[in-house]
Amino acid sequence: MKHYLRTSEVLQSHTLETAAQEIAALMLAAALLAQERDRAADGKVPVLRVSFIKLLELMQPLWLVFALGDDLLEDWQKQQLTERFYAQARRCLTPKRRRRSCPQAVRQPVSSWSRLLKSTSSQEPVTIAVIPP
Repeated sequence: MKHYLRTSEVLQSHTLETAAQEIAALMLAAALLAQERDRAADGKVPVLRVSFIKLLELMQPLWLVFALGDDLLEDWQKQQLTERFYAQARRCLTPKRRRRSCPQAVRQPVSSWSRLLKSTSSQEPVTIAVIPP
């Protein structure tokens, strides 16, 4: 999250209080983007197929247009821009993920990871829920 929403490796804050505010802002931005990913998916595609990065790149200019043109745009124009945004976001899907060929474990334990004795895989669907604030 910090890698994509921020341009630097470290927080820009100099005090504990401002660092907490910066982290809170990052969390709010990530939550907003997660909610928009869910809306863009529209129940037609899995939410994780809507690219976080591409959605962010599409959303930043839209926020700027709404911020600068709030008093210039009519409600119907804002609605139409939003609908076009979601249509564009649905076209920017990531490719389907292939199934994991190897389970996430190691044959020779090097730390506290469990030792892999038998290969297993799950083919059950994954459900992701966006919890409203």
